[in-house]
Formats: sequence, C-alpha cells, structure tokens
Amino acid sequence: MVFDGVGKDTFEASLDSLAPGGYLVIYGQSSGYVPPFDLMKLQEKGSLFLTRTNGSPYSKEYPRYLEQFVDWVRQGKLSIRIDRRYPLANAAQAHAAFEQRKVSGRVLLLP
Repeated sequence: MVFDGVGKDTFEASLDSLAPGGYLVIYGQSSGYVPPFDLMKLQEKGSLFLTRTNGSPYSKEYPRYLEQFVDWVRQGKLSIRIDRRYPLANAAQAHAAFEQRKVSGRVLLLP
C-alpha cells in the first residue's frame, strides 16, 4: 500500500512500487494533479487498486487500517524518513521548507 500526497511527480513511481494486488491511495497533489491515464495499466501491473481521498475516514475499515499502520511502524516493518525537525516556535520555517520543495520525507514539529 502506498499513500501518496504528492500527486503528479510521484504517481508512476508509486504505481511501480506496488506488489500485485497493491493499493495506491492518493490524498494530495502538491506537485499537481495526476494526468489522465489508461485504467488498463492497473491490470497490466498486477490488478492494482487506486483510490482518491481527501483523508477523511470514509470507510468502516479506516480505524483498523490505522491500527495496523501504527503497529507496523512500532514493529519496524515500515521505514519513515524524517527529513527535518523544527521546534514548534519555528513552524513558519517548516512550512516555508515545504512550500519551497526543500523537503524529502517527513518534517516533525517538536514541542
């Protein structure tokens, strides 16, 4: 499963990274909207699933998925790249880094 908040610039790589039967959840488009594409690509790449969400809990399964995600993080099954850490007082600087596309990974705001 891939959660993609970037959109256009990462769409193809996100699809290519999935195993057969994998899911791609697009929840943002910081690099622009994903252009139209041939839905047969999903079948050709191994019966992939694609959805677009605004991040709201739209499914009864959402809480279970979130629990599983947190468990995987705790167990070290997922690697989350933390690019930068900022004190909360520097939140504006963190936002500027995102807006200027200087970030590759997650940014943490620390109390």
